[in-house]
Amino acid sequence: MSRKITKKRMIAFIVSLSMVASMIPAMAFGAVTGVSLNKSKLTMETESTYTLTATVTVDAGEAQTVTWSSDDESVATVEDGVVTAVSEGTADITATSDADSEKMSTCRVTVYDTALTIVLGTRADPIVVKEFRNTDINALTASGPFMYGGFNHYFSWSATKNKSTGVDEPKEGPSIETIFEAAGIDVDAIDDDTVISFIPSDDTNGQYTANFTKAQLFADRYYYRYSSELTQGGFLTSGKEVVRTKVETIIGSDGRHYFGQVGCNERTWGSSSKNMTTGAMIVIGGKADKTPSDVTANKKSGSTIQPGAEIALDSPGILSNDIYYTTDGKTPTVEKSQLYNYLTKGDDPLPPQTRTINAPLAEGTFTVKTLSVCYGKTDSDVQTFTYEVSRLPEVGKTYTVGRYKYKVTKTGETGGKVAFAGMTKKTYKKAVIPAKVKIKGYSFDVTAINKNALRKYTKLTKVTIGSNVTKIGSRAFYGDKKLKSIVVKGKKITKTYKAAFKGINKTAKIKVPKSKLKKYKKIFKNKGQAKTVRIIK
Repeated sequence: MSRKITKKRMIAFIVSLSMVASMIPAMAFGAVTGVSLNKSKLTMETESTYTLTATVTVDAGEAQTVTWSSDDESVATVEDGVVTAVSEGTADITATSDADSEKMSTCRVTVYDTALTIVLGTRADPIVVKEFRNTDINALTASGPFMYGGFNHYFSWSATKNKSTGVDEPKEGPSIETIFEAAGIDVDAIDDDTVISFIPSDDTNGQYTANFTKAQLFADRYYYRYSSELTQGGFLTSGKEVVRTKVETIIGSDGRHYFGQVGCNERTWGSSSKNMTTGAMIVIGGKADKTPSDVTANKKSGSTIQPGAEIALDSPGILSNDIYYTTDGKTPTVEKSQLYNYLTKGDDPLPPQTRTINAPLAEGTFTVKTLSVCYGKTDSDVQTFTYEVSRLPEVGKTYTVGRYKYKVTKTGETGGKVAFAGMTKKTYKKAVIPAKVKIKGYSFDVTAINKNALRKYTKLTKVTIGSNVTKIGSRAFYGDKKLKSIVVKGKKITKTYKAAFKGINKTAKIKVPKSKLKKYKKIFKNKGQAKTVRIIK
């Protein structure tokens, strides 16, 4: 059965066909899910160009177009993705999807006018000496290619190693001396203690600035090659061949400041600055401060220590300063001495890894000398820590100190105790029993008077008993017929044994502290002395 095509039906058909046609682009391209750029940040020199690439992702169908824009065309313009640097400043270059204006991606463009500027004075108030564009730097004679090491005292790792591939990549570029010469600067006219600062373009508050003294910057430097004799934190000791190659201090083609090591154990990598050819600055400043001489040791200099004892060093600047040391009496240097606070490969641990310094096993004098070094400062004064290495006195053994003898009852670097055991001659007229005595350099409390310690010292007239004595042994002063004066300094005596004072002079006086008179009369009672012997305060 046929249907008559009316005007009304024709209009409806045309409208339906139009609606279908309007859906075709969306079906072909799909919904836009995002826009991305091959760069999110870009640093450019004025008058240079760079082509950004935009990628539009969709659910299905073909790729779509974008519209490019710059939020500040006085700094940078863009046309079909080609960015042109106009003047110094920053601009956001945005690619926006033509199909969905809410989908976009932005690249922050930083434009600089000069690649590297050398100035005198300070960053805040500079006197410009020379401005280099990249073409100027590229025209300078390049040094290299060189390998560079020195990362955290880890010899098998090179500062120029590609972390992704693991392959060493030598670097080349104009030396700092060549750059200074091109700027008309006489390096020899700069004082050794002048601070020279490398300030990269991305340094906003000094966090990436690398400071050197002129002497440090222009010192002879080397690349020390890995040796199978070394382990992490190892050191090439005297007598072993040092495998090294001299290297120049350069600004590499990648814009990084590269420099070698003065000595094979020097840490240098943390002072290297990136982005030194994208609007950076080298400041020739004022006189450097001196690195403080603030190293301390866990063992007090001048004290006595045991053989093999560990000497631990510390400093308020232990995270920033390098502490070099010697144990042979020589003055420490960066070139030849051990580095105490070495670090391992990777992030700096807190606190840093440190070496173990042990006293020798043989008795005698032991000296540790230290030198603190910091980039951008002159070296500290040498500090000296001197020790007497001595074995601890043995328990039960009697030692003579001057005219007196002491028997060790407890030994130790601290807390040692001895008993007074007599004198070297019985003809001495006076005896002073001290509170403390040093034996082989160690301090001991004199806590007792031994049995028979001063028996029949017939010439003895006076005895002074030190403040740490707690016990007086039997017959300690037996038969000392001329002994007329005993002075007790301390308040610790708790026991006096029988016949301790038997045979002392009948007119003797025992003088004790006022506060202990009553107690000591009881303790000293009936210890062999005549009834005429008086105990007084």
